[in-house]
Amino acid sequence: KNRNMYKKIFLLMILFLLSIFCARTAYCAPGRLGDILFQGTSVKAEGMGNTEEVVVDNSSTAYLNPSMLSYLTDYEIIASYGKIMDNKITGISGIIPIKNVMTIAGYYMQSKTADLEAYDINGDLKGSFSIMQRAGGLGVGFPIEEYFSLGVNVKALESLVDDTQHDFYGIDIGFLSVLKVFNGVYFGGTIYNIWQDKRGETDDKFRENMRLGIGLRPLGDNLLLAADYEFPKEIYGGIEYSAYLASMLLSLRAGINLDHVSGGIGIMYDSLGVDYSVSFQSIGLLHKISVTLKTSEKPQEKANTPANAVNEPAQPQPAENQPTGEENK
Repeated sequence: KNRNMYKKIFLLMILFLLSIFCARTAYCAPGRLGDILFQGTSVKAEGMGNTEEVVVDNSSTAYLNPSMLSYLTDYEIIASYGKIMDNKITGISGIIPIKNVMTIAGYYMQSKTADLEAYDINGDLKGSFSIMQRAGGLGVGFPIEEYFSLGVNVKALESLVDDTQHDFYGIDIGFLSVLKVFNGVYFGGTIYNIWQDKRGETDDKFRENMRLGIGLRPLGDNLLLAADYEFPKEIYGGIEYSAYLASMLLSLRAGINLDHVSGGIGIMYDSLGVDYSVSFQSIGLLHKISVTLKTSEKPQEKANTPANAVNEPAQPQPAENQPTGEENK
């Protein structure tokens, strides 16, 4: 056990140093293409201040940190809708778990902004235009060890500005590790767009970046504290408190980063869930809502995931020399 712990700590140190190296060299390039989609459709993440790396336990994590997929064992489908000013964002995603091998998630989403005004260098109105972005992709999470996983996300984005179309392609790589201390300490990270390509004459590109995250569960499954650091200087923080109310699981969320504050609520009843978030941003309120449908997992079929292993209550053992009742049979 000690050897495995030292091995895990050594691997995390290598990944952390690699992350810093990447962020200081190639992964701080400008460009915000696709941000409104790839960081704009997860209702849970938005409600927790856009913390993404270790908190999103549904199919949305395919394009946030795909390594978390390996810990999800239910078939699932999510439909989401968001709106800020005249920008509308819709998405759908789903999960197919392959037990003890991998978990696959697919997604499609789009955003549309109409009647944006264009001005010349003198400040005179030249006209209006519309922007539409469509994106889709496939994320895969692989369990490497009991408490460590890797993930890959392959994506494509189509950008339409009036009648001008450009296509973009990218690959993300993520990791997640769970330390069996303090009811579970989660450490993860993602290198976004480690490879990318495009079609068409344009200077736009995906945002090349690196993000690291940490999560704590000081009260077990009831409380989650999370924080992300995105190179070079973005900081995100969030909190979620969950408890059963009658037969429903109720989750309350709040978060903050350098740009805005947010909050949200989630309700899960059996296999049906509804989540809502609101974000107070400088240009207005961003509202999001999603509906989740998943299979109800039988207890005996639960995978041996890090989350289950960390939070699973220990089974009582008979004390030494204590009668077990066998001798009376």
